[in-house]
Amino acid sequence: MSLKINYFNKKELSIILFGLILFIPSLLLRDYTPGNELKYIGIAKDMLKNGSVFVLRDLGELYSDKPPLYFWLINATKAVTGGYHLWAIGLFSAVPSIAIAVIMYRWGKKHIGEKNSFLASLMLITTIFYFGASVVLRMDMLMALFILLSLYSFFLYYEAPVKNLGKKNWIYIYITLAVFTKGPAGLIIPIVAILAFLALEKNLKFLKELALIKGLALISVFFLVWFTLLVREGGKEYLYLLTVKQTVGRGVNAFAHKRPFYYYLKNIWGNTFPWPFIYMGAIGYGFFNFKKLSVFEKFMFSAVVSTILVFSSFSSKLDIYLIPIYPFFPFLAIGVFEKLEKSRGKFSWATLGVVQILFSLSFIAIFFLPKSIEGVSIDLLIKSMLIALSVLGIFGIIYLKNSRHKDSMILMVVTMAVIILTLSAKVPQINPEIGLGSVASEIQNFETTHQVEEVIIYNYRNGKYIGTYLDRRVNLFRDNTEFQSYVSKKKNIMVLARTKDMKKLNEILDVPAKSQEVYRNNSYVLLFIKN
Repeated sequence: MSLKINYFNKKELSIILFGLILFIPSLLLRDYTPGNELKYIGIAKDMLKNGSVFVLRDLGELYSDKPPLYFWLINATKAVTGGYHLWAIGLFSAVPSIAIAVIMYRWGKKHIGEKNSFLASLMLITTIFYFGASVVLRMDMLMALFILLSLYSFFLYYEAPVKNLGKKNWIYIYITLAVFTKGPAGLIIPIVAILAFLALEKNLKFLKELALIKGLALISVFFLVWFTLLVREGGKEYLYLLTVKQTVGRGVNAFAHKRPFYYYLKNIWGNTFPWPFIYMGAIGYGFFNFKKLSVFEKFMFSAVVSTILVFSSFSSKLDIYLIPIYPFFPFLAIGVFEKLEKSRGKFSWATLGVVQILFSLSFIAIFFLPKSIEGVSIDLLIKSMLIALSVLGIFGIIYLKNSRHKDSMILMVVTMAVIILTLSAKVPQINPEIGLGSVASEIQNFETTHQVEEVIIYNYRNGKYIGTYLDRRVNLFRDNTEFQSYVSKKKNIMVLARTKDMKKLNEILDVPAKSQEVYRNNSYVLLFIKN
């Protein structure tokens, strides 16, 4: 690797330790979510079963949404650990997340100072959506790491072309890896960010220095080789699905995740909690005072704004698509914060004070909370957390009042860590509600003492991925007539349905008369029907 990241100073080790402390409990205690995580495991299993290298299948159907790299990594964890373990696969989200925070610290300390850069890295890790993306089994954080490395390489080269000549080629190598991790976003984000920055800097002539045509040709050669191997294994149909359908289909008239143009502008406020006001305040400052920003801050601003605008223009939208620009928010915010010498007090109250006041009032919730919420007991741990949040919030307000703005921000980092660790401790209670592991165990236990002809799913699309646990295909029925007809022909059958669908299921099957309830929680019901 061209970037020198083979050693760590004390602050970098602190960032790594902080990230591990926050991420590990969720990775060790959590069950797979049915939607994507179980699906990805099933796709990886299918690759091994069928001897596929480049062609992916989801329950037998061609799956062209993603390149194969992430699924190779999933199977690599099986080869090393002997199974598909969430904690092992999760490392491909958690480790890139921590690496991003460390790289940003190294990048930022030259421009905003070592202490500020350290604080910005901790702010990044405690940004709620960034934390969430760090503990789910998706390829987005790995792609974000490659995108960041590409942009970091560009910036180093931009600052000192002679000294950092070798960084130029790495721009395109990292872009290639980003695209091979998830798809076109790995190319779009860095190219758009670079072009926007150079345009705002009025220095588009620097594109000549980047040898853009040569770089894109290098990327094209790699994908030509990949596509050739892919066609040999999966045929031209799969290539069409992977390229035309997944790029044009999602970008122009989405067949999935279609959202209005303002989707990101609306959601980003909640996704960047507890820092939305300081992040968005920094963006607003950049719009009106772009010339006052340093080159480093201009680059952060350009990357964030251009990416949001471009992705807002695409038909298909998901919050996770913007995760590659999250590292730039806190570093731009801290840079802007340092510039606002005269109005820093007002800026702090407007961007930090609101959240600190909310934290300080957390204890009030104790008097209104029920005994449990969605299977999670509101016990002494939760109540202690709310009291701790109030205490930290009060101290945060005191620090703001005494113009100790950075201390107030550090307290917000601590507050978020308390929230994350407390809720992580409650994850085992939530697992039966968010995952299918408990239901799968009930099925397997029941099958040891009863003759079960088949397990089927009623009206729950993601329920079919329970087959990943059972190591067999499970049929999904969403049409009531077809479902009723199918069940009537079976003697001993298990049906998994969502609890909210039980009223409809009772109407179709006369469940009380025909079935035995094997398992139930707030989310799922498992029935054994004996005709």
